[in-house]
Amino acid sequence: MPRWREVLENLTDPPADGYVLRIGRDFAYEMSHRHFSHLFAFYPLHLLNPSNPEERKMMEQSMNHWLSIDGNLLGYTWTVAALMSATLGDGEAALAYLNRLKEFLTSNTMYVENGPVIETPLSAAESIHNMLLQSWEDVIRVFPAVPAKWKDVSFRNLRAQGAFLVSAVRKNGTTRFVRIESLAGQPCRVATDIEGAIRIHSEDKIDHTMLENGIVELSLAKGQSATLFSGHTPPKPEIKSVDANEKYCHYFGMTRKDMEVRGVQGNAS
Repeated sequence: MPRWREVLENLTDPPADGYVLRIGRDFAYEMSHRHFSHLFAFYPLHLLNPSNPEERKMMEQSMNHWLSIDGNLLGYTWTVAALMSATLGDGEAALAYLNRLKEFLTSNTMYVENGPVIETPLSAAESIHNMLLQSWEDVIRVFPAVPAKWKDVSFRNLRAQGAFLVSAVRKNGTTRFVRIESLAGQPCRVATDIEGAIRIHSEDKIDHTMLENGIVELSLAKGQSATLFSGHTPPKPEIKSVDANEKYCHYFGMTRKDMEVRGVQGNAS
């Protein structure tokens, strides 16, 4: 802990040229590369905060500069671009970047670049996760980057920093409730897009404070839980799977139309 505190207290600002992050103090990003190592301050370390206008500008311009130099941008590039867009709260861009992964999928759903890789599919899964739930800078963000076409979304017991289990339901584009369970009794701040006045329901007596920007601070002891909702009656905390839309189903990594074009035979189901 003393060493970590020393690092934090003396952490050097990330090297930048104006509002564009550099690889190093004397090394600009000028050659296309699929990886984003020079953007770690943006993601996944979250040393830059999009709620700060100056830092958000640096995040946006640095990502755009990275993606503007074509030549070696591959599937991993687009999954990370989706993650970064989700961090910025832009669900539409996140989905658009994530869909570019289809360019690299084969007919059996396997992903390939120059050889077998696993980090890209895992990064794609993390992209979806971050569109639904994020936790950094001591705030749990629920549905922070959900695109408009995802009308119905639900998840159960995803883990957030601070040892919290988070469940939530969204129907017809509206968040119905968010449930937070504490496994360690750590401080808890939750940001949601729940419309109207947010109410708290819990079987335990808990303290809560409404902060700025719609953030709710909860005082949960270990093992306690609370449900955030709007309206007069607490919703039933039921988490059900969302039915797949046939229009958007991809069999073996492709839509039925793709399969017909490529002449893929056999039962797609």
